[in-house]
Amino acid sequence: MSERREKLRFGATFVVWAARMLTLGEKVVWYHHWALDRSRPGQSNGDHCYMSAASMAERLGLSPYTVEEYRSHLVHMGLMESFRRQGATNRGWVALLPDRCHPRTEEVAGPEGVRLAGALDEHIGARLDWLVQQGKWPAKEVSERRTAASRSHIRRRAGAPSDSGHVARAAALGGRGEHPTSASVRETQLPPAVREDGVGARALEAEDGAHRRSAEEAERRGWAMIREAARRRAAGT
Repeated sequence: MSERREKLRFGATFVVWAARMLTLGEKVVWYHHWALDRSRPGQSNGDHCYMSAASMAERLGLSPYTVEEYRSHLVHMGLMESFRRQGATNRGWVALLPDRCHPRTEEVAGPEGVRLAGALDEHIGARLDWLVQQGKWPAKEVSERRTAASRSHIRRRAGAPSDSGHVARAAALGGRGEHPTSASVRETQLPPAVREDGVGARALEAEDGAHRRSAEEAERRGWAMIREAARRRAAGT
């Protein structure tokens, strides 16, 4: 790493879950790299998360290729950094946020949460536009992201339906919406923001990741993929 990175505090995860310019798959991978970072919040142990793509894929019920693709996306967006660990084979990974998107409190909600998520969306949009100009990101994909983000915004403003479906989704991800506490924390707990309508409007296909589908179809497949991963973990397979 070019500089010492500290583990983000818990409040940062609320900002990522509420962002609309990230796919569901990217959010899940970002969150698990943050959760598996053994540094204390606000500090750095020098290693951060050093799980291989194959191990992370096994943990999430994805293919290693898909994990590598999500990692690449997040690195290009400036939301993750990879670095060599001294005397180690596996590279280290640390989840990042732009400085202007860092929350001042542990739990972020209401106008402050909307403001920070909006700032993150602006950062991602500007970063992707630059990557398109450099020929490093397909313009069509950026357009599709913005369309999905816009639809998500419209659904939220129109008013969300019953929350029961979103509670089930959070449960499928292994989350209870609780605040982490010391050693008893479950790495798969998710903040309440994951229950909001439109969070993770779509995800890339798990196995090949080569073709984009419509936002609605990809979202349906993304949740099915995560429920299957939760079922496998529960069954111990």
